[in-house]
Amino acid sequence: MKPFLYKLKKLIFAQPTDPAQKRRDIRTKTFAAGFLCMVSVILTIMNIINRYVFMAYTTGILIVGFLTAAILCGKYEKISATDWIMAVMCSFIFTVYAVTGENEGFACLWILLMPLLGLSILSPFRGICVSAYFQLFLIIFFYTPLHNAAAAYNLAQNGIDALPK
Repeated sequence: MKPFLYKLKKLIFAQPTDPAQKRRDIRTKTFAAGFLCMVSVILTIMNIINRYVFMAYTTGILIVGFLTAAILCGKYEKISATDWIMAVMCSFIFTVYAVTGENEGFACLWILLMPLLGLSILSPFRGICVSAYFQLFLIIFFYTPLHNAAAAYNLAQNGIDALPK
């Protein structure tokens, strides 16, 4: 059991030492951050057209974060900083979407996709952290009274008195 745990620990916390692997990581993370930035631009345009002000602000924040991550990785080869920026941006924004009820279907879709996305574009450790965060968030938010409290608050903000039965 110890050799397995040692190999697992080495896999999770390993940093690329091979120059070729480091170049592949830089290309992959730069492409991923750039792609997510382009998706955020499209979403921002759609939100502006539909006059979804809150969603436009949040996708604008995603644009800035992903663009910063792409520049840090592509130009300055800061792999760790890129991972942290992308992890924090996704975690913060998609949590805000789910809690506020703004475009709840979009938020739930991304929350479910984050474990896959996190493990495929982030380092193994950060991917596991993001995945664990979203799994805990899903359990706590949707399976506790917190979800009903957030829903009641959002309904009250829209002038509706009570939750439907």
